Amino acid sequence: APLTELLKRSRLETLSISGIQKAIDEHTAILEAIIKKDPDMAVEAMSKHLQTAEENLKAAGKFSLES
Repeated sequence: APLTELLKRSRLETLSISGIQKAIDEHTAILEAIIKKDPDMAVEAMSKHLQTAEENLKAAGKFSLES
């Protein structure tokens, strides 16, 4: 359950920064790429989504690549 709680908290943090509509738009882009069976488009959409999540976690002070 600790991982589940961490994921839940991180989602709430990222949604509070960029908003639910951005998350919906990014998930829609990922799904559309999958439906079109376009792997390049899917990779691009997923990469954008992960970048947004990373930026949001950094903005919330919850993520750092520095040790």
